[in-house]
Amino acid sequence: MIRFKIILFSICLASVVLPSSFAQNVAAGSSGMDELIGNAGIQVISKELKGGRTSYVLSSARFPRISFETVGTVPLASLRSAIGLLDVVAGWKSLVPTSVSLSVEGDDVRLRVLPAKFSSGGRDLLSVVPSGLTFVVMGNSVDYDFRLKVGTYFLRLQGRFSGEAALIERMLGAIKDPAAYVRDNDPEYVARRLGELQEALSVAVDAASAAEIRTADLQARSAALEARASAAEARLAESEARLASVSASGGKLAAVAAAQLTKGLFGAAKPVPSEVFAGVEKLRTATPAITSTEITASLKAEGIIATEKQVKAVLAVLYGEF
Repeated sequence: MIRFKIILFSICLASVVLPSSFAQNVAAGSSGMDELIGNAGIQVISKELKGGRTSYVLSSARFPRISFETVGTVPLASLRSAIGLLDVVAGWKSLVPTSVSLSVEGDDVRLRVLPAKFSSGGRDLLSVVPSGLTFVVMGNSVDYDFRLKVGTYFLRLQGRFSGEAALIERMLGAIKDPAAYVRDNDPEYVARRLGELQEALSVAVDAASAAEIRTADLQARSAALEARASAAEARLAESEARLASVSASGGKLAAVAAAQLTKGLFGAAKPVPSEVFAGVEKLRTATPAITSTEITASLKAEGIIATEKQVKAVLAVLYGEF
């Protein structure tokens, strides 16, 4: 089962400077918060309090509409981090945003940008980020964590954010060779390939002595894959340890990430067929409230074979429905 994972790195922003101390808190809607938002050139359009959660609609010169949601009291430094992250995205030359959503829970800041235009070097990038770009700030660290749709491949792009150019360079690399990206970034894929090679090795050994040469070759390939699997497992263990740290903070982000980690969606070795993507998009567009079970049945009636797990994966990719 493919597992979701979130990797949290740290970055001290020079062009992206985040505060190191979160000692000062202000209640949502207090004068300190209003003053900080106003000084950043951001206007409060509306505010709604419901069940301990405060929702704002904000606006600025660069971002005509900003959806901003907080839970309980808002650490002033977290708010500064959110505004600082907005400033970073506002400075991008490759991207023109259509909408931005911010959420703050304690020290955790999450920013999602839906671009109206996104391109680099004449290459259109808008079509490969159907769910937009997501950034996560915790303490002094900034990570990106979003999805790329490249043909029939669905790739999860995540890591430390060090600037616009570096992120776009990594995106272009994944777009150029999505299969290589899956091989290099999906430990589950390496483990599966290792299992396949080990099974082939067993068959070859049982077949005949004539298979000895092939067996030796398979052993060499298996050893190489074992080394890659060990390295991949180490990276996965580090990711899970970081995720456990996030979970301990009690933030909603950790709960969501943990749920996705067990869903089995990242970088499938056997991509979801393009006709399944097209079928789900057509049905979802026609009937927004349609369920994954109904979609699966409708696809089957059209002669498109798809499991409900595949349908749920496509819904998560295209519409953020987990």
